[in-house]
Amino acid sequence: AASAVAPTVPPPPGGSADAARLAEARISSGKSVAEVAALLAPPEVSAMGDFAAGMRVQYWSDSKVRWLEAEVEAMRIKDGAKVYDLSCKKGVSSEKV
Repeated sequence: AASAVAPTVPPPPGGSADAARLAEARISSGKSVAEVAALLAPPEVSAMGDFAAGMRVQYWSDSKVRWLEAEVEAMRIKDGAKVYDLSCKKGVSSEKV
């Protein structure tokens, strides 16, 4: 009986061989190549330069007087202005991201 062989997936640009091994493991576990590609792809940025959910960003904290690492959870409009919900704070003005 022939055994199933998972297709070899090259590492993403700028990625590592570890990422390729992870991709092969995911494919052999039943994920499609498209699903693996989506998992390995960087979060998308819209043509307007918006930060997408899942992106790692830096946020200027007035209270700590320094840049903090954060993850974008969502982008929304509040009182006519674009704001971001970050992992460390909700409703952050786009000028501070």
